Amino acid sequence: MAHFYGHLQGSRGETTRCGTKQSGMCAKLKSWKSSVDVELKNDEVGCDVYEIGISPIYGTGQGVIRIIINGEEFIYFKGKVYKGEHEVLGEKL
Repeated sequence: MAHFYGHLQGSRGETTRCGTKQSGMCAKLKSWKSSVDVELKNDEVGCDVYEIGISPIYGTGQGVIRIIINGEEFIYFKGKVYKGEHEVLGEKL
């Protein structure tokens, strides 16, 4: 029985996927400069665990990534995460 449920929309239309407590669920979304990885799983004591990872694609990684978590904005740039307003590449973010 499905414990996790995913929905994806792209140029080829819409698709959905399900994951059980045993299988979990993983999604990898990529652009030319960065990747967002999301993993949903159920740990050994029965709690749902959510992991979100952001990384540059090998050889690039010059993009600026904005992350919104519970209404707070974070900036991911060149392997570092910044909270609040920052100036990156001469542009105030």
